[in-house]
Amino acid sequence: MSTELKCAIDNLSWDAYNYYIKNVLPKSEAYVVEKDTYSGAYAVYYHSYPEKKRYFPSINSRCNCRDSVAFERQCVHERALLKRFELSYHSIKHLQRKVLTRSFNTGD
Repeated sequence: MSTELKCAIDNLSWDAYNYYIKNVLPKSEAYVVEKDTYSGAYAVYYHSYPEKKRYFPSINSRCNCRDSVAFERQCVHERALLKRFELSYHSIKHLQRKVLTRSFNTGD
């Protein structure tokens, strides 16, 4: 098992892990990443649609797609750009918890 998958299975909830290995991981392999030599920005696009590029000013920039913004998880574009799993891109709702509670904000 690769270190990327080990980190994902150790930290993500079961549903988030299944989504990552069934959707993000395989689809990201079909994406192309190009670096603009003048601006240093990165363009990420699906190999069949070079006209539909997503631009990132730096390698650590977040995407503005639905998965990244609304669902608060690492999207396929970010995975293609980084070529690795990034735990900090996932919201707390996608992480494993030791205790199941109805609220993230209990106590103080």
